[in-house]
Amino acid sequence: MNISKKGQIQSGETVTVVIILIILIVLGIVYAANSKIAGLQKDNEKQKEIDGMKIAVLAAGMDELKCSVYSAKVSTCLDLYRLSAFSETVSQNLYSSKEYYFNTFRNSKIEVNIIVNDTYVENIVLYDFNNSENKSSSPIFFPLTVSDPVSKINYFSIMEVRTYN
Repeated sequence: MNISKKGQIQSGETVTVVIILIILIVLGIVYAANSKIAGLQKDNEKQKEIDGMKIAVLAAGMDELKCSVYSAKVSTCLDLYRLSAFSETVSQNLYSSKEYYFNTFRNSKIEVNIIVNDTYVENIVLYDFNNSENKSSSPIFFPLTVSDPVSKINYFSIMEVRTYN
């Protein structure tokens, strides 16, 4: 009977060791999966920022919006009246403009905030299209100059771009 109890104790020890090993393996798999998910989320955020910067550069470089001095385009300057006209055209979807610019801007919102004396004076929404469930994103800010060709005043402005999945 003594031998039988020793065998049962050794069997119990073996089962305990196997259970502990299984628990450690499961914990390792869960840890690896969580770190992989965190890495993918970080990559997704980076890609959103890159997409936002691409859209900001494309929008700031559009000939439809640039200032012109004697028919020569100025690189980091946008015309106030062209911005307003573009915003009105896209918001009213005249000439199917939203569909036309969707290929360039995708699911995003582009705003130009004109600043005078450290206060926002005017906010012009150039493009706003979001057909996804995602309503939030981190904004990308792009500094530029907005010129009023009638009064010949240049304003410091910030283009804010939000991209959605």
